[in-house]
Formats: sequence, structure tokens, C-alpha cells
Amino acid sequence: MTISCRQLIARGVSIAVFFAACGKTEDDNSVTEQRRADGFPRTIETGLGSVTVPARPSRVVTLGYEVAVMLDLGIVPVGMAREPFDPTGVAPYKREPIVGHVVDLISSDTGLTYEQIAGLRPDLILAGTYFDIDNEFDRLSAIAPVSTAGEQATLIGEVLGKEEEEEAAAAVASAEDRITSIAANHAGWAGKTFSLSFNFDFGR
Repeated sequence: MTISCRQLIARGVSIAVFFAACGKTEDDNSVTEQRRADGFPRTIETGLGSVTVPARPSRVVTLGYEVAVMLDLGIVPVGMAREPFDPTGVAPYKREPIVGHVVDLISSDTGLTYEQIAGLRPDLILAGTYFDIDNEFDRLSAIAPVSTAGEQATLIGEVLGKEEEEEAAAAVASAEDRITSIAANHAGWAGKTFSLSFNFDFGR
């Protein structure tokens, strides 16, 4: 049976119990102040409009290649897209960073498994490189805030928090420095073009 605060007073319950039952204003204020200190809640702009993230994410699901940025930042998702080009479901460069962590692999070959995603209890879904996000956005948003297209490293840093945003900028700078170094060491490549292609078999 539910007892209202007024009924508690009428029954002569002590003041201490009354305040415990009717709310914890001091605790609520502490939570609010902590969130403000962390920069949350925050609203970010993505390819499909603004998205509000109420608190610093701790359980992230990623449905595309933005997982590479997360892993570079030392953040391991609770669920990530299964790699269709690798029989293990995990690309080689992703294996070492997730060792010791429980990470669900989410297959999207024949559509998303919403029950699996919801069961992971995510507080953020990264889908900036998911090919069908335009059609899936509303349904995914019913599970958790969804970050979509944008400058992925910067956007992921922003949506995860200020500290990670700074690390994201450092990661981008590091990658650009590496590219510059490789170009300097291979002057003969200047002006050349290349083609990157995937060839895989869905079990035939």
C-alpha cells in the first residue's frame, strides 16, 4: 500500500522518517552540483539535430567505426558492432584494447537487435557511421541518447565529457602527425592516388 507524506504526518511518524519518505532535497542538490561540475547535462549538435546527454556516459554502445576513437581514448563500450570482415567478429586492431572486458557483439547484417541493445542498458549510443541511422534513429533514441554524424573524434569527445574531448583533440593531432611523418618518409608517393576496396563473402 502506498502512503502519502500527509498520511505519514497524520500517523505520528517521526520527523526523521518523514523527511526520508518525502524526499532528499540535500542529496538531490549534491547530485545537481556534481553534474554541473562534470559539464552535464549537455546538449550536442549532431547530423540529425541536437541530442541531450543527461549525465556523463558510463555504458556506451557503438554501432559503427567510431569505436576506434573510443578505444584510442581508453574507453571500452559495453556493446559494439560485429566486424563482418573478420570471422571472429572483432577486427585485429580492436582485440587488445578489449581484453579483460565483457563486450557484446551486435550484428547489423539483417537489421538491429533492439532487445540486445536495450538489454545492455546503455546511457549513450554512438551511431555516427552506422549506414541506416536515418531509419533507425527514432527507435534507438527510445533506448538512449544517440550521437550521429559529425566530426567523429571531436563529437565523441564532446558527448563523453570535457576531459575526453581534450584527449580526442590530442588523438587527432597524433594521427595527423603520423600521416605527416609517413608522407615525409615516402616522398615518391606525392601526387599519387589509390583505391581502397573490401571484398568479402557472406557465407557462400
